[in-house]
Amino acid sequence: MSSATQISQPRPAEIASTTSHVAPVAPEPVVWRSWPLVDDFRSVWPLAALAVAMIALVGFGTASVGNAIFAVAVIVVASWRIWMPMRYEVNSSGFVRSCLGRARRVSWSAVARVEVLPNGFRLLNYAEPGLFDAWTATFVPWGTHGEEVLAIVRQEIKLVQDA
Repeated sequence: MSSATQISQPRPAEIASTTSHVAPVAPEPVVWRSWPLVDDFRSVWPLAALAVAMIALVGFGTASVGNAIFAVAVIVVASWRIWMPMRYEVNSSGFVRSCLGRARRVSWSAVARVEVLPNGFRLLNYAEPGLFDAWTATFVPWGTHGEEVLAIVRQEIKLVQDA
């Protein structure tokens, strides 16, 4: 005697009649570039002017080209997010920030709190507000994509909290 396993697929009418919960549709990902030096030069130029003044002060104050080059390196490294274009993506699985071929991914389940600011939002690791939130948070400037990005963030954070 041989036994055969039968696999049957339900008809579409049976699926529709037995389904009690409809899974939410994943929103389309939003991808954009942020480059403050190019996109928002009005707010960046005072910082750029201050950087040039500091480099000149170090160079002329010490009368050393080596110290001026060191000052350039320190200032550029400390403020690299202003000088480099960043690519952002917000989707149903999380947030991705990439620059120069390196990407940092943060899943929504790793986000404890989101603070909405006038020009972007901050992803925070702790649910309770803390003294160093501004330094430990990940800031995401949304440029002209504010409504689209907020719609995804609100939906995904709500889904994570409901789970």
